[in-house]
Amino acid sequence: MDEGGTRRAGGATARVWRGWREAAQDALYGPAGFYRRPEGPAGHFRTSVHASPLFAVAVARLLCRVDGALGRP
Repeated sequence: MDEGGTRRAGGATARVWRGWREAAQDALYGPAGFYRRPEGPAGHFRTSVHASPLFAVAVARLLCRVDGALGRP
């Protein structure tokens, strides 16, 4: 909210405390919020497995070693 008590673009505030619920709501669903962006959440979501097939192979090998060490439960 600006000094006149209205909210600024992007949800920025000046000298006005906003609670966590309101700030999170704006960050996720506000005009420039995470879920309202053109790319949507899927455009942001990325895991290490998506980033590199080598990482996926390394994790798979590690899991096989752990499985073997545990007696293949």
